Amino acid sequence: MSDLSLTPDFEELSQLIAERRAHATRLVNRELIDLYWELGKRIHLRIKNQGWGRSTVTELADYLSIKAHGMRGFSASNLWRMRQFYETWLDAPEKLVTLLRELSWSAHLDLIGRCKTIEERHFYLVYAVQENLSVRQLRQSIDTANYERVTLVDKKLATPSRDLATSPSPFKDSYLLDFMGLTPRHSEKDLRKGLVQRLGAFLRELGRDFCYIGEEYPIQVGNRDGSVDLLFFHRGLNSLIAIELKITNH
Repeated sequence: MSDLSLTPDFEELSQLIAERRAHATRLVNRELIDLYWELGKRIHLRIKNQGWGRSTVTELADYLSIKAHGMRGFSASNLWRMRQFYETWLDAPEKLVTLLRELSWSAHLDLIGRCKTIEERHFYLVYAVQENLSVRQLRQSIDTANYERVTLVDKKLATPSRDLATSPSPFKDSYLLDFMGLTPRHSEKDLRKGLVQRLGAFLRELGRDFCYIGEEYPIQVGNRDGSVDLLFFHRGLNSLIAIELKITNH
């Protein structure tokens, strides 16, 4: 029988291993992104100054398959992606370029391939880093037009003169709740219960810093007692967020 008194010590060491492993993974990823950036830069310059073409890059890929000491990821197609990666962010502000090392290569390929404008790409770069999004979550955010929903009210936010990418708002103008599966004629109670029952999906739509506190949460305003439909805490704002649900018929 194991000694239960040792469990806290075991858990501490287990947590230490997990933290160091995650740290090591981040360091490896940063070095890999730096390498891809530098390779993309050099290929870009040789194409520009020495007239390299596809056949030369293909020869380089064949050469690296022998000389890269067993490392993968240096196919001709991926070398072209590295060049595109460098050219995509070549003229970006330095404060954005410093964030590139925080995302995986797969996430960068999604930013390059799925975003339609420079502003949209800048937004998702910062949003993915701030929210610590997985590749799957980043794709979902792009596919559900999170950028368009955030900039829907103030069209000026979509212009390069506004520094949207440095500080995405923690709130969206609209939220996509298609995971709810509600009938067209649902009540506010149905909506509230559905959101609570699918809290994980709702929190992902709200954003990483939202923490659920409760539903129909009692509050007191002056001498009057009342309640709010849903109460959250936002870590970034260090503030309570009350959500009052209303159903409107159009």
